[in-house]
Amino acid sequence: MADWVVYDNQASGTSATTITFFNDDEGSSGVYNTNMPQKAQLDYDFEVHEIILRPSSDIARADLLKLVEGSVIVLKIGDVDVIKIPTFMCLGDFHFSTEGTVGTGEVMSASNYGGGFRLNETIRIPANTTFKLELKLESALGTDTDLIAVLRGRR
Repeated sequence: MADWVVYDNQASGTSATTITFFNDDEGSSGVYNTNMPQKAQLDYDFEVHEIILRPSSDIARADLLKLVEGSVIVLKIGDVDVIKIPTFMCLGDFHFSTEGTVGTGEVMSASNYGGGFRLNETIRIPANTTFKLELKLESALGTDTDLIAVLRGRR
């Protein structure tokens, strides 16, 4: 088995309260959006060690608060909710800072120190089994924002 990551980028829109990741494939969406070989399943066994959600660095402050205070992430394999995690735990060591500046409004910076939600026991996604990661929001984000979900593990 080798270290591996599976990633998928989704735009939040401004009306969705559930955003589904890993429903696209690289051939249709491009390598910059996903590395999924096919929609909603892998053609190899995958052990998940860590779940990471990275919002776009230009996320609006109010939307960042919605992620931190009013959302959960659910990993589903088949129709089974395997784990539910408050989203702030999946942001891990991702650092955001905001500050106001004279005449230019709000400035935001972001840096990733690693992090995410590390599992004590791995979760196995069998080859050719449907799975998805859902971000469930108490209320939709106010600005269309790119969000990338990453499953780090071994295949």
